[in-house]
Amino acid sequence: MRHNPIPILERYEVQRESKCWLWSGNIDRAGYGRCRTGSRAFQAHRLFYEHHVGPIPRGLDLDHLCRNRACVNPKHLEPVTRAENTQRGASAKLTPDDVREIRRAMAELCARYDMSPSGLRMVADHVTWKEIPDV
Repeated sequence: MRHNPIPILERYEVQRESKCWLWSGNIDRAGYGRCRTGSRAFQAHRLFYEHHVGPIPRGLDLDHLCRNRACVNPKHLEPVTRAENTQRGASAKLTPDDVREIRRAMAELCARYDMSPSGLRMVADHVTWKEIPDV
C-alpha cells in the first residue's frame, strides 16, 4: 500500500462557484470520499465534519446540502435522521425556486377547487375519481 504524503485534512480542492470542498482521494462507487487513518476506514465527509464541527449525534446521518457526495465542506453537511436524508435525496433534483413554485401551484389549486392538499393528492393518485382516465 502506498503512503499519501498529503495530510488527510488537506486532500480536497475548493470549487469556486459552489464552495464545495471536493475530496481528492479515493471515491467509492456511491460517490463518497473514502480515507484511512491507521487501520480504520472512514467516509471522508464524516471525518471532516467531526474534525471541524464535532461529534455526529448518535443515530443521525450527514446530509450533503449541496447534493455533492464528494464534498467534505463541513458547512455543506447537516446531521439529520435517515428518513429526512432519504426524503431530501429523493427530491434532490428540485431547487428552492422549484419548491416555492410547487407550493404556490398547490395553494392555487386548493383555492380554485376549494379542496385541501390531501384531497387534491387523492384525486391525482386515483384514490378518488378512479374511473376518470388520465389524458
